[in-house]
Order: sequence, then structure tokens, then C-alpha cells
Amino acid sequence: MTRLLWCEKADELLNRWEDFRFCISPIVIEEINEAVTEIQSIIKRRISEVNPRVLPEEEQVGYLTQLYIEKGAFSDKQYFDAMHVAYASVNDIDILTSFNYKHIVRYNTKNIVKSVNIFEGFHTPDIISPLQL
Repeated sequence: MTRLLWCEKADELLNRWEDFRFCISPIVIEEINEAVTEIQSIIKRRISEVNPRVLPEEEQVGYLTQLYIEKGAFSDKQYFDAMHVAYASVNDIDILTSFNYKHIVRYNTKNIVKSVNIFEGFHTPDIISPLQL
């Protein structure tokens, strides 16, 4: 679904995002590389247009990911979803956009993430849909 939305909405979204600095995690790069070749090439081309900064791999990402799961923001099966949020938190990203309404862009998830981040001393990104920008 995310890949389909990226392909369908890319022009509209990228035109609205001129004032933002893009970052991308190693997890996103892995997900793109696992996509069907046709979609993969579209997404890679669009992403190259915004020249994102690749976030560094940090030990704290794994730690924070586990805490999110332990506190109920994500289930064990949603480990990589939790990692997306952990990468944004550890790297002080202001806005995390996702089309994943089922696991990431959810009221309960946002509240638990905020609580964990405050307690652990991490920045909390604003988690929203790209359509909200």
C-alpha cells in the first residue's frame, strides 16, 4: 500500500515538500530494495530527486525499538515499524511521515512513543501522514 501511494502521490507530495530536508533510514532503503523492480525504480528515482540524508545506524535504535515493543506501542511482529520511529527519535527528526495508518500513524502509538521518549530522554518526532504536510 505504501509503495502504491508513493507512486501515485509522488508528484503532488514532492511539490509540497520543497521546504523540508529529507532523511531516510537504512530500514527504508531495505524496504525499497525488496519492492517489485518496477515500483523500486520509480521510488528510487523520486527519492533521488530530494537527495535525502541517510540516517546513521546507532545502537540506541535497537534499544528504543525494544522499549516501544515492551511498552505496547508495537507488537513483536511490528519490529521494523518500531525501528522507523526509533530512527527518527534517536536522530532528532522533527517530523516522521508514514502511510502506515495501521501501526505507525495511530493515536495510541504516538502516545506510547511520546511517553517512552520523554522517560528515556529522546526527542519525539511528530508522526503524521505525508498528506498532512
